[in-house]
Amino acid sequence: MSCQMAKNSVKSFHNSLFPNWSIGMTQEFVDIISNSPLKDIMKTPIDQCPSPLPLSIVPIHSDYGAVRARELRPKNKPPKLRSPFIVRAVDITKRISRAQKDLSEWVFSTQGHPSDELFRTCVGVAAERFHMESFFPKCELFGHTIRHYHVDVSAFTIPTLNYFKSYTWYLFHLFLPVVRDFHIFLVVLDFQQPAFCIIENIKRDDDTQHTYGLLPDIIHSYMIQYLRSVHHPNAEAFSHVPRQIPQLTWSTVNNTTDCGIFTMRHMETFMGGNIRDFKTGFKSDSLAQDNQLSRLQVIYICKIINLDYNLLKDSIFHQVAEFQKLTASNQNQLLKDAATRIHARLTEIG
Repeated sequence: MSCQMAKNSVKSFHNSLFPNWSIGMTQEFVDIISNSPLKDIMKTPIDQCPSPLPLSIVPIHSDYGAVRARELRPKNKPPKLRSPFIVRAVDITKRISRAQKDLSEWVFSTQGHPSDELFRTCVGVAAERFHMESFFPKCELFGHTIRHYHVDVSAFTIPTLNYFKSYTWYLFHLFLPVVRDFHIFLVVLDFQQPAFCIIENIKRDDDTQHTYGLLPDIIHSYMIQYLRSVHHPNAEAFSHVPRQIPQLTWSTVNNTTDCGIFTMRHMETFMGGNIRDFKTGFKSDSLAQDNQLSRLQVIYICKIINLDYNLLKDSIFHQVAEFQKLTASNQNQLLKDAATRIHARLTEIG
């Protein structure tokens, strides 16, 4: 070995008093990790990717460059922090299927008597035809109908007081659809991060006391008393929370008839926390939003009638099939006069 080679070998040998904790990571790799976000590497063509690559990147030949070996962990809330009705959430972007269209047309054809039952459970909870007809566009939805969509059959039985007290300790959100002066809105009580929210579709600039009256205060007061009676850990914190009425980007100005549909959608999608994370899928107040509401009205009718615990489901499908046997002109005539007849029926019922 020449003197120069020996000299270089000595230089490369770690001769410090402190141990060398290096794992052989090159400076180039350190620069990639510290200075280059992973998303930038993912956008880099594979032939231009630096070397070595992070362990979470696999250099697979693709037109889109490198491919991630492990997907990023989704930043979703755990089930207990989500809306309890998320299991019923519908896709607001999907087109109405032919089966859904046929079922809704039969409901809106006003055949039969308004008191005919279209929904019944094994414990006697029922909905009549006029409840379903209130889903018709520009009609005010009966608040009673929301119960059939958002309540599971297991909840139809009344639990014992001791069961409810023990359950409250694990309750994170309580959703209360409220009907006041023919207007439906949602009150959400958050027990995990104490909050009292009023969620509704109408943009409010006036005094909330005039709009909601004493009802929110009564709900708040009764809930505080109950939480204290069961020694809930957040009872005192909940007693001091202010009333929140978040401003929503899809709020409406003149739409006073679709508040029930908005409430059903809010119950499916509200997760608490930052209002920026509140994703309903609604467009801003426009014709596009009206189309979304019309689509939801049909979807909700079909979801309610198709619930597994609806004992009348098979009978209704048979009647829908009979309706489809009518000539196209007869069907069109029934649907043409549907708006007038439905509004008259609902006005008579009150």
